[in-house]
Amino acid sequence: MFGNRSDVDTAAPILADLRANSIRLGDPNVLAAVHVFVAEIEAKRGLTISARTHTGIAVNLLAPESNLWLEAWAENINVAIALMSSDYASGVAHGQRAVALAEQAGVAVTLRACLANYGNLLCLGGHFEEAIGAARTSCGDFAFLWRQC
Repeated sequence: MFGNRSDVDTAAPILADLRANSIRLGDPNVLAAVHVFVAEIEAKRGLTISARTHTGIAVNLLAPESNLWLEAWAENINVAIALMSSDYASGVAHGQRAVALAEQAGVAVTLRACLANYGNLLCLGGHFEEAIGAARTSCGDFAFLWRQC
């Protein structure tokens, strides 16, 4: 709420309260979602080490009880971090996992985001034909997701 209108110092207490309430709730999915949300914010601010830490925590929290959508979101953030760092090797593993998880989750908007980032990463690595394929797929029709339901 205040994050868009003020500096980081204004948002910090709100995020601390959010984290504390998530812990009190006792649901690992909620706490993992908080960490994924913070990871995305940190990555957008260029704080890649902090973002990686938060995605790692989120994935560890989700390990006992899988949430495909949150895992795909976390992996997609890792792809974005790899893009920002020009780390093609690590990005490929995260990209493939992000796309696979997003497909399994069946959330079209997440799949599109994962494919777009993965396509950008492939372009970074010089795999232009594959990058074009990922870009085309990300703009395509996801009717096949509805058949999974």
